Amino acid sequence: MVPQYPTEKKFEDHIEYHLIQSGYDSVDTTLYDKDLCLISTQVLEFIKSTQEKTYQKLEQQYGNITDTQLLKRISSEITNRGVIDV
Repeated sequence: MVPQYPTEKKFEDHIEYHLIQSGYDSVDTTLYDKDLCLISTQVLEFIKSTQEKTYQKLEQQYGNITDTQLLKRISSEITNRGVIDV
């Protein structure tokens, strides 16, 4: 039998496995926007599904750059006020 040595990767995989078993989703790391520090698709999906009327008002104001403006603002607010407050 080959001894198994702990590694950071094994530890991360172990944690991820248990989180998924508890109902969390695993997201492809390439979806993470390093500049905004957000997973843009999930943020926009959440806002559009929970605040549809407000999002529509923003669309009237910003048109085809609504998503970009909204994500920049959210990222900026998180930087200034912290993720928990935002």
